[in-house]
Amino acid sequence: MPKPSHPSSPAPSGSASPSQPERLTRAARDLAAGKLHRRAPVQQGDEIGELAQDFNQMADALEERITT
Repeated sequence: MPKPSHPSSPAPSGSASPSQPERLTRAARDLAAGKLHRRAPVQQGDEIGELAQDFNQMADALEERITT
């Protein structure tokens, strides 16, 4: 069974850290796959950061509706 991904997990040794859009994409794919606990890291104060915050609010709302 694979380890659950975590937004703050380091990149594999020898590779560059994923960009904010790549992390947001991974979080979206994980959420779509049913990993309702998954959230996107918010690290920027620009449009990507705002998008990550909105993604997390959406994920919170979905998790609340699905698990209650």
